[in-house]
Amino acid sequence: MKKSLFTILTLLCYITFSQPNTYYSTTFGLTGEDLKTALHEIIKDHTSFSYTTTKSILRDADEDPNNPSNIILVYSGNSIDKNDFSSNFELDFWNREHVWPKSHGDFDAGDPFEVPLYTDAHNLKPVDASMNTTRGEKDFENGGSVVLNGSVETDCFTTSSTFEPRDEVKGDIARIILYMDVRYEGGSNEPNLVPVDGLTSYPNPQIGVLSTLLEWHEQDPPDGFEKRRNDVIYEWQGNRNPFI
Repeated sequence: MKKSLFTILTLLCYITFSQPNTYYSTTFGLTGEDLKTALHEIIKDHTSFSYTTTKSILRDADEDPNNPSNIILVYSGNSIDKNDFSSNFELDFWNREHVWPKSHGDFDAGDPFEVPLYTDAHNLKPVDASMNTTRGEKDFENGGSVVLNGSVETDCFTTSSTFEPRDEVKGDIARIILYMDVRYEGGSNEPNLVPVDGLTSYPNPQIGVLSTLLEWHEQDPPDGFEKRRNDVIYEWQGNRNPFI
């Protein structure tokens, strides 16, 4: 566990200093926990929106680069009409996935953490409604049985307690989890979210498996789609994911 935390802090050093952006200027020269604290100060207190508005944010942030009328669904990779939102449990439509499950930290709708944690767009991804149900609140780890999206096989795998996304978005998922760790440190009546190197259970503010997530980050570096998404969310919320 200590080795994994050291890896995160080392990773933060590399990412911050590799970006020629004054947004991170207050972190220059910092390392370790001091760097993490400085990054938290930069990305906290973002502008929050209603949960309804997050649909508009995702329609822009996760837009299909080859079809601006469509949105890319994170786990299946399907491109579907932005307006096909699953408001009545339509399985072929999309809804919003909390990548860090809202049960892991008890920030479900209606409790004190609804805003801004519940509506933080960095933690939300468009997903097939049926895939959202399959992933549920599971930890992230390799292995398991092939996930079906309806009757169609996907490139995802699952067990009773874990979920493995398709290779093309493994790094995206990992960087969302790492963002949540830095953004939510227990202040302002928010939980202290901590990724751990093992399986977890609600309502503990933890998610796993950290060592696997770090491997995914290295295997799948940020691409143009993820960088654009980070820019779009910054335009709305005023904060960035420092791992992208």
